[in-house]
Amino acid sequence: MARFLTELMVSIQDDEFADLISSLIYETDIRIPNYYPAFVVHVPAGFKTDFESVKRLPIVFMFAKGVARRPSVVHDFLYKYGIGTKAVADKIFLEAMEL
Repeated sequence: MARFLTELMVSIQDDEFADLISSLIYETDIRIPNYYPAFVVHVPAGFKTDFESVKRLPIVFMFAKGVARRPSVVHDFLYKYGIGTKAVADKIFLEAMEL
């Protein structure tokens, strides 16, 4: 069952960026190829996010902005480090949005 194992805690740096104060851990039902553990995304404390990489999914972002911060951080992390594929990152984002 997909779920966030930790809460999102950030320190806002400016109008664009925030740093994670503590790790954000997300357990997904979607297997991430060539990544261990294959079903857990661990975004470490200190990761810098703009919550905005989901702009690549414009329709979803239009409805999600401001209410999808945790899924956006996971998505940013997967994209930044090339973890899995674009399709997998997008599926995980959409899955997390449904929680």
